[in-house]
Amino acid sequence: MAATYTAIRIAAVTTALFGLVITGAACSGGEKEKGGGPAATGSQTELLAKHVEYSKCMRANGLKDFPDPEADPGGKGVGISSTLDPDDPKYKAADGKCKTLLPAQPGEIDPQAREAAVKLAACMRSNGVSNFPDPDGTGTFHLKDVDREAPRYRTAMEKCQKQTGFKGPMRVEN
Repeated sequence: MAATYTAIRIAAVTTALFGLVITGAACSGGEKEKGGGPAATGSQTELLAKHVEYSKCMRANGLKDFPDPEADPGGKGVGISSTLDPDDPKYKAADGKCKTLLPAQPGEIDPQAREAAVKLAACMRSNGVSNFPDPDGTGTFHLKDVDREAPRYRTAMEKCQKQTGFKGPMRVEN
């Protein structure tokens, strides 16, 4: 049961990562290495490096048998094949310490970027834009009730970007 659950979970993660890598591959040149095989895309190389760090962290935090990730030979993703039980308390504890090493999944926002966006929202409210909302879980600001053309908004935004260090990008939905 645990092996099946792990396989399903890995398939779901791999599918999500596949979308990220395909996006990166579509934007890359798709050059070939010497020897004729496909070259690893910048996206796949970065993704693999992050998963290697995650694997090292998992081993350092009690899961000595945690495997290294493997790049898809076709350049379409990165996967970790494991029979370890993700519901095991040791696994959960290690994952809790290490998961920040993995890239955010599609639809998620990096925790540091979310914190910066929340600080920006608080600053905007304290500088006269009282209806400026916190971002949602994906980091999107829903600004349908905010007049972004108002001088107060523009002044507050300039001040708050400097004060909080928020550099964006700022996802906005009306």
